[in-house]
Amino acid sequence: MPEEKRLTAGGGAEGLREGIPEAVWCATPAIKRAFLSAAFQSDGSVVRGRRHTVSVRYRTPHRRLAHDLAQLLLEFGVIAQLTQDVHRGAYRVLIAGRRNVQWSL
Repeated sequence: MPEEKRLTAGGGAEGLREGIPEAVWCATPAIKRAFLSAAFQSDGSVVRGRRHTVSVRYRTPHRRLAHDLAQLLLEFGVIAQLTQDVHRGAYRVLIAGRRNVQWSL
């Protein structure tokens, strides 16, 4: 079974129910990168899977926020997968693949 570790104590996305604020979308790449870093440090986790694979995950109950995070990551060339965890009522942004994970860490 994969081992999942929280990056930090969560709870940071509660104010982002409506998605990423417009000010972030209009910001410089450095601000966008800082926003992504803060989001994943707040509510992200690193998962070590079988065969020495690593993925980075972000979980939120807000569909719009999950979609926006994936779109913002795409601006940096990071491809994220969106999944829905029906049992927990959450959406996940999954970053996998060596190049993608190296960027996000």
